[in-house]
Amino acid sequence: MQPESLNNNKWYKMWKDAQSPLTREVDPNYRDQFAKEMLILIGDVAGKKVLEFGCGNGLLFENYGFDKSDYLGVDFSDSMLSVFKSNYPKVRLQQSLAEDFKINEKFDLIFSCGLIQYLTPNQLSTHISNMKNMLNSKGKIILAAIPWKTAKLSCLRNDHGTRRSILELIKLHLKGNSINRMGYWHSIRTFKKFAKKNNLNYTVYGSLHYHYRIHVVLTR
Repeated sequence: MQPESLNNNKWYKMWKDAQSPLTREVDPNYRDQFAKEMLILIGDVAGKKVLEFGCGNGLLFENYGFDKSDYLGVDFSDSMLSVFKSNYPKVRLQQSLAEDFKINEKFDLIFSCGLIQYLTPNQLSTHISNMKNMLNSKGKIILAAIPWKTAKLSCLRNDHGTRRSILELIKLHLKGNSINRMGYWHSIRTFKKFAKKNNLNYTVYGSLHYHYRIHVVLTR
């Protein structure tokens, strides 16, 4: 993505100067519970080299148990990375857009949570191809907390526990409601296509905390 287009990108504007993620994980109790769900996917990271995209300010770094000496965090927000660095001075961090990032290293785990919703299908395709080239032969890619296209209508109808009529849904869609502002809602078919394109296996899991989100795991 070119710098001039970045300045017109609403996600760039939203996160450029942010210092904290706008999520429920800011609450310590909820953060611990959500991290437990992620750890089911992540598994044992002892001795594993980890690349995390959208690492933000490192809010969940301690919860995940990543090794500080075998970790690389990537985020496009300098302000987020500054907070991360102040809390974990010895951790390796790099500023970059996820879809642009490439490095001549191999990782056992490539992980992101709540990031994929900000990528178009074309950007996602590039991102997955790049990640495959940075993945060890027995490694895995975890793309967590992706808004699931099939669940979008259900989520919109029951947003914050409010049951809405079809007319209300149309009005909200035209106004640009909070659901639409979440970003791109991806289909499972999209991941199936990109997995096949890159000769990767894919597995999809439903989120325990967000009924409208899915987790996708890619392996060789």
